[in-house]
Amino acid sequence: MPTATVPLISVPDTQTTATNITDTYRHLVAVGLHVKTTQQPAVVDITGLPRKSLYLSPAQHTKIEQAAQDLHLSFQQTFATLCAAGLAETSARHDAFDSAFALTSPPPFSGASPEQALFYRNCLTSLRQKRIGMLEGSTGVGKSRAMIMAALTMAKERSELQKIVITAPTLAVLGHLWSELERLTSEGLADEVQAGFFPGSQEFIDPGKLQEYLDQSGDKDPAVQLWMGQGGPLMHDAALIRAMSRAPTKMHHMTHDLKALATNLNPQDFVIEDDEDERLLESREYARKSRILFCTHTMLGLAFQRKWELFGQPDILIVDEGHLFEQSISSVYSNTLSLRMLRFHLYRSQKKAGLGKGSAIGKAVAGVSQCIQQVSSVDTNDGQSVRLTKEQADLGKVFSDLDALLSKKALSVVKDVKKARPILEDAMTAIEGKTGAVYLSFSPDRRFPSILSGREDLGGILGRIWKDMTHGAIIASATLYLPDRFGQMKCDYLKGVLALPLSRLDTPPPIVAPWVRSIPHLHIPDDKAAFLLSRPTGKTEQADVNLWLYNLSLSTAAILRKKKHGGTVILSVAFSHAATIGQHLVELGIPAERIVIQSGKNRFASAEQQYRALYAKGIQPILIAAGAAWTGIDLTDKTVTHDKDRLLSTLILSCAPVGLNRSLSMLKRIAKTNVRPIINESLMMLRQGLGRVVRHPDMRKIDIWVLDGRPWGIWPRMESWQNGVKCILEGYQKRKTFSFPPD
Repeated sequence: MPTATVPLISVPDTQTTATNITDTYRHLVAVGLHVKTTQQPAVVDITGLPRKSLYLSPAQHTKIEQAAQDLHLSFQQTFATLCAAGLAETSARHDAFDSAFALTSPPPFSGASPEQALFYRNCLTSLRQKRIGMLEGSTGVGKSRAMIMAALTMAKERSELQKIVITAPTLAVLGHLWSELERLTSEGLADEVQAGFFPGSQEFIDPGKLQEYLDQSGDKDPAVQLWMGQGGPLMHDAALIRAMSRAPTKMHHMTHDLKALATNLNPQDFVIEDDEDERLLESREYARKSRILFCTHTMLGLAFQRKWELFGQPDILIVDEGHLFEQSISSVYSNTLSLRMLRFHLYRSQKKAGLGKGSAIGKAVAGVSQCIQQVSSVDTNDGQSVRLTKEQADLGKVFSDLDALLSKKALSVVKDVKKARPILEDAMTAIEGKTGAVYLSFSPDRRFPSILSGREDLGGILGRIWKDMTHGAIIASATLYLPDRFGQMKCDYLKGVLALPLSRLDTPPPIVAPWVRSIPHLHIPDDKAAFLLSRPTGKTEQADVNLWLYNLSLSTAAILRKKKHGGTVILSVAFSHAATIGQHLVELGIPAERIVIQSGKNRFASAEQQYRALYAKGIQPILIAAGAAWTGIDLTDKTVTHDKDRLLSTLILSCAPVGLNRSLSMLKRIAKTNVRPIINESLMMLRQGLGRVVRHPDMRKIDIWVLDGRPWGIWPRMESWQNGVKCILEGYQKRKTFSFPPD
């Protein structure tokens, strides 16, 4: 990027929402350029102003040069003039927000906390002005109910609003939002406002497909057999099941129930494959007719991709867990092929058919194995991904040979084969230099290679989504802001990632509930424990990973033996790690009946249900979880007062979430700015995980254990991540250090 020595106007601290000086002035220039399109900015005298060399993007540098020509000023004077115009506009927006906020009443529902009332009023202030509110609030302040109430208020106030869409990244979070709607309905606050959930096909089981499997496989799972014999009735209460039950069609054979009942089979293998199922059609039609529609981030992305034909263009969009929104949209515009899962599905089909190695499917299994071997030898320069170029020409033939093996007609029915072929073709053409971005991506231990293809830059897509929201939007999360090197919380990273229009953006200060950090006891490792509990970095041997997981398990077992009350959640970053930790805990004497392990088959909603069932029996449950557990967990016991809630009293962070976002858009950010995006994403997810456990000011006897020593060790190029972690942890008032293993 070009470097320019420019004069710096004075900017009050209240107006600096960026993480550094450069980003602050870039932001003001961007706003000033927008102002210039509608009015002539007042020229600034730059005499006596301090000067500093700043890095500007080529595009912004060019725009400033063009503005200088239009204004007949020097580059330096134009820079200062645009900054002043941007500052004046930003100050005016803040004043307008404050004035509109003063006219906003507190929420009408009962028991609103001061933080919850403030969040609700911030939502309404932005929406009533048809603006976009970027709103952060601590986990537990009641953002969900405040957002739902804001949606209801807007629906009642504005008869012209046809559709308000509320979206979340996972079904677990979406179910929590629907539960809040039900609570507001019970208070009479949702009268005459129809709401519906727009489901995906994976919510419904194909009973014919499942019965055929049970008849032919010999799998006599008694619970599933009984359920099928009864006609697949609704067995387990869940918020989104209740949401779909509002449709006229009777709900039956739901995936949620099968997940809870099945012991061997994978429920995802039996979901409906077409869009003509009566249950799906009726549920979606009911949702289409609703003024408030609930859907996942991914479904929202699909709806936009299809020009809103799925359920109509929203007037207002409310995005929960907004820090994950871009990642979800990226998944819509990209394709991922896990080579190991492709081989698994092929091998399972081969065994089921009783075919040998010489068969078409047997050769395909061998072909995928060879592909995995070749791909795993690619040097990623200690990273987890590499872009395919002409330098990987040797892989082109491997992909071509595998594509030929998968082209056999008999293999077309095998899961993942149809998806695999176009991705392999993308990889081949990328190597030839004829297509867009295609990456090889690896799990941290390199055992799970994947091929990613699709769209890298989502700025235009996200920009059009915000433009379509003619009556405003809310982006909410417990983590929209990140600490800069001075410990100040700034939101510029996500503003850029989400391509938010600065001219419509409101960024009120984060709402921080002090009790989130004052209640729990935070345990961090001493120097020796930090060394032994540091996950191996860079190129590592499997033996080193195994030793690290065993050390984690030793420490976790010691914590669990001392624990006298309540449940424990162990947050991991991979299902394979969760399984290994669970196995070690049993070997170390922790009763297996206490342990629930989340996996690809045992999805989070089912794992949570098992955890709650153990607690109801008087057992101290242990949930080892990954993925959605970092953001979608709300383990509160609503049958007792908050001071007696022990459903989740101990949170163990086995490993900080570094490098989990491997979307194509994320890979482009990494290629452009190196490790900074990795650090930002990790700190956001870490803040999410830490916030899972304390959800009310009356909660007591809460412990958080950080079993990751990397923040206190030596990690080249990740020093700012280490400083960020320490900054986040320093906010906890009750901190203790522990040795290895904890005593």
